[in-house]
Amino acid sequence: MIELSIIVSVLESYEVVRRQLLHLERIMTPSCELLMLDDGSEPSLEATCNSVAKSFAFRLYPTQDRRPWTPPKARNLGATLARADKLLFFDIDHILTSDIIRRCSAYQGDKLHWIRIPGILDAEGNIVTDEAV
Repeated sequence: MIELSIIVSVLESYEVVRRQLLHLERIMTPSCELLMLDDGSEPSLEATCNSVAKSFAFRLYPTQDRRPWTPPKARNLGATLARADKLLFFDIDHILTSDIIRRCSAYQGDKLHWIRIPGILDAEGNIVTDEAV
Protein backbone atom coordinates (compact mmCIF):
# COMPACT_ATOMS: atom_id res chain seq x y z
CA MET A 1 0.00 0.00 0.00
CA ILE A 2 1.33 3.44 -0.95
CA GLU A 3 1.50 5.68 2.14
CA LEU A 4 3.63 8.56 0.82
CA SER A 5 3.54 10.16 -2.64
CA ILE A 6 6.70 12.09 -3.48
CA ILE A 7 6.10 14.65 -6.21
CA VAL A 8 8.62 16.61 -8.30
CA SER A 9 8.32 18.63 -11.50
CA VAL A 10 11.24 18.78 -13.91
CA LEU A 11 12.29 20.29 -17.21
CA GLU A 12 15.32 19.10 -19.16
CA SER A 13 17.38 18.16 -16.12
CA TYR A 14 18.53 14.84 -17.54
CA GLU A 15 21.70 14.26 -15.49
CA VAL A 16 20.12 15.59 -12.29
CA VAL A 17 17.13 13.27 -12.83
CA ARG A 18 19.45 10.29 -13.41
CA ARG A 19 21.43 11.03 -10.23
CA GLN A 20 18.23 11.55 -8.23
CA LEU A 21 16.81 8.23 -9.38
CA LEU A 22 20.05 6.44 -8.42
CA HIS A 23 19.92 8.11 -5.01
CA LEU A 24 16.20 7.47 -4.47
CA GLU A 25 16.67 3.80 -5.34
CA ARG A 26 18.73 3.53 -2.14
CA ILE A 27 16.28 5.27 0.18
CA MET A 28 12.73 4.72 -1.11
CA THR A 29 10.55 2.17 0.62
CA PRO A 30 7.83 -0.01 -0.92
CA SER A 31 5.25 2.26 0.75
CA CYS A 32 6.42 5.26 -1.33
CA GLU A 33 5.80 6.31 -4.89
CA LEU A 34 7.60 8.91 -6.97
CA LEU A 35 5.57 11.03 -9.38
CA MET A 36 7.77 12.97 -11.79
CA LEU A 37 5.99 15.58 -13.87
CA ASP A 38 7.90 16.61 -16.98
CA ASP A 39 7.03 20.10 -18.19
CA GLY A 40 7.91 19.35 -21.80
CA SER A 41 11.54 18.22 -21.93
CA GLU A 42 12.82 17.74 -25.47
CA PRO A 43 13.79 15.01 -25.86
CA SER A 44 11.53 13.37 -23.33
CA LEU A 45 12.91 12.29 -19.96
CA GLU A 46 11.60 8.77 -20.62
CA ALA A 47 14.94 7.36 -21.79
CA THR A 48 16.76 8.91 -18.82
CA CYS A 49 14.22 7.50 -16.38
CA ASN A 50 14.33 4.07 -18.04
CA SER A 51 18.13 3.99 -17.78
CA VAL A 52 17.93 3.58 -13.99
CA ALA A 53 16.46 0.47 -12.37
CA LYS A 54 13.76 1.34 -9.84
CA SER A 55 12.37 -0.97 -7.18
CA PHE A 56 9.85 1.64 -6.03
CA ALA A 57 6.60 2.79 -7.58
CA PHE A 58 7.42 5.37 -10.25
CA ARG A 59 5.32 7.30 -12.74
CA LEU A 60 6.51 9.86 -15.29
CA TYR A 61 3.85 12.25 -16.57
CA PRO A 62 4.63 14.63 -19.43
CA THR A 63 2.64 17.87 -19.02
CA GLN A 64 3.98 19.41 -22.26
CA ASP A 65 3.51 22.83 -20.65
CA ARG A 66 6.65 24.89 -21.20
CA ARG A 67 5.19 28.23 -20.13
CA PRO A 68 7.04 30.08 -17.33
CA TRP A 69 6.09 29.21 -13.76
CA THR A 70 4.48 25.85 -14.50
CA PRO A 71 6.05 23.89 -11.57
CA PRO A 72 3.15 24.82 -9.22
CA LYS A 73 0.67 23.61 -11.84
CA ALA A 74 2.63 20.37 -12.23
CA ARG A 75 2.70 19.88 -8.45
CA ASN A 76 -1.07 20.32 -8.32
CA LEU A 77 -1.46 17.74 -11.07
CA GLY A 78 0.84 15.42 -9.11
CA ALA A 79 -1.37 15.84 -6.05
CA THR A 80 -4.41 14.73 -8.06
CA LEU A 81 -2.52 11.69 -9.41
CA ALA A 82 -1.06 10.68 -6.03
CA ARG A 83 -2.18 7.39 -4.53
CA ALA A 84 -1.24 8.31 -0.94
CA ASP A 85 -2.91 10.64 1.54
CA LYS A 86 0.49 12.06 2.51
CA LEU A 87 2.32 14.17 -0.06
CA LEU A 88 5.96 15.28 -0.12
CA PHE A 89 6.87 17.90 -2.72
CA PHE A 90 10.49 18.60 -3.57
CA ASP A 91 12.52 20.35 -6.23
CA ILE A 92 14.78 18.25 -8.45
CA ASP A 93 17.87 19.96 -7.01
CA HIS A 94 16.89 19.07 -3.43
CA ILE A 95 18.20 15.85 -1.89
CA LEU A 96 15.87 13.72 0.18
CA THR A 97 17.20 11.39 2.87
CA SER A 98 15.83 8.18 4.32
CA ASP A 99 15.23 10.14 7.56
CA ILE A 100 13.03 12.66 5.74
CA ILE A 101 11.02 9.88 4.11
CA ARG A 102 10.65 8.06 7.43
CA ARG A 103 9.59 11.23 9.25
CA CYS A 104 7.10 12.19 6.53
CA SER A 105 5.60 8.70 6.48
CA ALA A 106 5.08 8.77 10.25
CA TYR A 107 3.98 12.41 10.59
CA GLN A 108 0.39 13.11 11.61
CA GLY A 109 0.30 16.93 11.33
CA ASP A 110 -0.15 19.34 8.46
CA LYS A 111 3.38 20.59 7.80
CA LEU A 112 6.82 19.24 8.65
CA HIS A 113 10.11 21.17 8.68
CA TRP A 114 13.69 19.92 8.74
CA ILE A 115 17.16 21.38 8.66
CA ARG A 116 18.78 21.86 5.26
CA ILE A 117 22.40 20.94 4.70
CA PRO A 118 24.15 21.96 1.44
CA GLY A 119 25.23 19.06 -0.74
CA ILE A 120 25.17 17.55 -4.21
CA LEU A 121 24.64 14.13 -5.72
CA ASP A 122 27.69 12.70 -7.46
CA ALA A 123 27.52 10.68 -10.70
CA GLU A 124 26.59 7.52 -8.76
CA GLY A 125 23.81 9.27 -6.80
CA ASN A 126 25.77 9.53 -3.53
CA ILE A 127 25.38 12.60 -1.32
CA VAL A 128 28.51 14.75 -1.20
CA THR A 129 28.67 17.54 1.41
CA ASP A 130 32.36 18.46 1.02
CA GLU A 131 32.47 22.23 0.45
CA ALA A 132 35.44 21.84 -1.89
CA VAL A 133 33.27 19.85 -4.28
